[in-house]
Amino acid sequence: MSERPNLKQSKETKQPKEEINFEKVSYCLKQIIALNNEYKPGIPRKELSGTSPDNKFRIRKNYFQILTGFLQLLSLYIPHKNEALKNDIQDFVSFFCQDEFRNRMTTQEDLDKAKIIVEKIFSTLGYVLEDNSKK
Repeated sequence: MSERPNLKQSKETKQPKEEINFEKVSYCLKQIIALNNEYKPGIPRKELSGTSPDNKFRIRKNYFQILTGFLQLLSLYIPHKNEALKNDIQDFVSFFCQDEFRNRMTTQEDLDKAKIIVEKIFSTLGYVLEDNSKK
């Protein structure tokens, strides 16, 4: 039997065990938490390069590449009754995988969209997302 992850599942939205693959969903959620903790929110004051020290900001394209990858994986394990959430994830992934996004500077609006989809995923699946990036 596998150990339960360090995620808080809210009592109001607890999913029945047979509808959700807790192990796979929790893996994806843990990776998203780790990603958000590793990459700083906000926009840095100076331009960053891949070799810049302390360059892990969510504004970087690689943050969005990693996030969209985990969101795609997560969407495979979300129960069918959460079709609206799956559609929201697909819309997010589609937008952030387009050339239009890749060929322009990342904006605060992009960061806001990422924050919104992550918060929506956690609240819809009944988990509390604790942001440790500000500690």
